[in-house]
Amino acid sequence: GTAEHYTCTCGRFFVLEGEDYVEVEAVELAIPASHTLTHIPQQAATCTGNGVKAHDKCSACGKTFIEDVEKTAEELLIPITHTLTSVAKQDATCIGDGKLAHDHCSDCGKNFVDGVEKSDDELKISATGEHVFSDNKDATCNTPGCDHKREIESTDPEWTPPIR
Repeated sequence: GTAEHYTCTCGRFFVLEGEDYVEVEAVELAIPASHTLTHIPQQAATCTGNGVKAHDKCSACGKTFIEDVEKTAEELLIPITHTLTSVAKQDATCIGDGKLAHDHCSDCGKNFVDGVEKSDDELKISATGEHVFSDNKDATCNTPGCDHKREIESTDPEWTPPIR
């Protein structure tokens, strides 16, 4: 719409200010279209779906705004994101599997290495089967939970028993 005004036969525009007619440009007469805005709160992105920034939406024309500036759907988008926690490498032992260092999403339970999703099998470091003994020749393996023992087969002090 336009503001109340008078148009001269010469094509110029005037508005009444008090008792005087003041010439104005046509652009000064334009009344901005009003929008019927509804506030849309921010919706956080998750690992299963995009989010949306907080904005206002006009119910009449469907346009969207942030702080009175029109925005496109792409500008409102908050991309999918995972809630990642770094998990340190767990070395394999003689009897237990280990795991590669990776990132774990606490929301969806997926694991990632350098941003690439990995299965539990892909993260697995297989048990070594290699036992760790102390200097005592009849010692039990030092790995907690392993009861493998060295067997003494010689009285020669220079002899190293085979590891089984």
